[in-house]
Amino acid sequence: MNEFIHFFTGYLLARALKYREHRFECFLVSFAGFLPDVDYIIRFFVPTFSHGVWTHTILVSWFLAALLAFFAWACLKNTWRGTWSQGRLLLHFIGLSIIGVSSHLALDTWTFYETVEDQVHHMFFWPVWDFPVHINTLFPAASYDLRVTIEVAYSFFVGVFILFVQWAWK
Repeated sequence: MNEFIHFFTGYLLARALKYREHRFECFLVSFAGFLPDVDYIIRFFVPTFSHGVWTHTILVSWFLAALLAFFAWACLKNTWRGTWSQGRLLLHFIGLSIIGVSSHLALDTWTFYETVEDQVHHMFFWPVWDFPVHINTLFPAASYDLRVTIEVAYSFFVGVFILFVQWAWK
C-alpha cells in the first residue's frame, strides 16, 4: 500500500474511535500509520538500509510508536487540556500510536512477494519467526493482479469515505 493510504487509514481509525477530525489524536494515529515507512528517509543517508525490513517488524514498529508517543507527550504535556494525569496521557498516546503502526503492518500484508529481495521484507514476527508476510505467502494461489485490485479498491473506498461520508457527518 502507498504512504497516503497508510496515513488516511490511520485517520479513519481515529475517527472510528470517535475522535474529531481537528483533534491531535487523529493526527497522531495518522502519522503513526505512516511511521514504519520512515525507512525511506533513512535510505537517503544509509544506502544499504532496505525498505520494509527492520521498521516493518512488530518489535521495532511498536518501539517507534512508543518513541513517537513520548515525543508527542513531551511536547504537549504542559498544554494538554483535560483532567488526565501525565502518566495516563502518555499511555493514551502510546496506545494510539500502536494502533497506527499496527494498521500499517496489517495493510502491508496485501503486498506481493516477487523477488528474492522480498524474502526479508515484512517479517513481522522477527526475531521469533523469519517468515515474510505477503498476500501470496499467506494465500499461495493469490496473483499480483489480485493484490493490485485490492489496493485500488481499498484506495477508492478510503477516498470516497473521507470525501463524502465525513462531510455528510458534519
